Amino acid sequence: MMNWELFRQILEIDSTSGKEREMALWLQENLEAPAKELMEVGDGTLNLLLSWGTPRVVFCTHMDTVPPYIPPTFPEKLPSGGTPFSGPSHCILRPLRELVSNGPLPLP
Repeated sequence: MMNWELFRQILEIDSTSGKEREMALWLQENLEAPAKELMEVGDGTLNLLLSWGTPRVVFCTHMDTVPPYIPPTFPEKLPSGGTPFSGPSHCILRPLRELVSNGPLPLP
């Protein structure tokens, strides 16, 4: 099921190119994972690695968005059910949670 509140909170962060540091810090604070590692990039931005054990599969996306930042508006009631569209990070997070809940991946 789509977590609309999480989606709303992510969209409300101005993460335009060069400003993604706030997004990385927010994600580190609000996403659940056994291990979280923030890495300085060198230009004031951060990378964030969430991991569940020793990585054998890595999903990678970016946290910045194309300027200009336009604050989102939402209907009074958000839909329940499927995702009509969402950012790459949210699209990766949902299946990853499902994979983790099913135990170790049967990889060679």
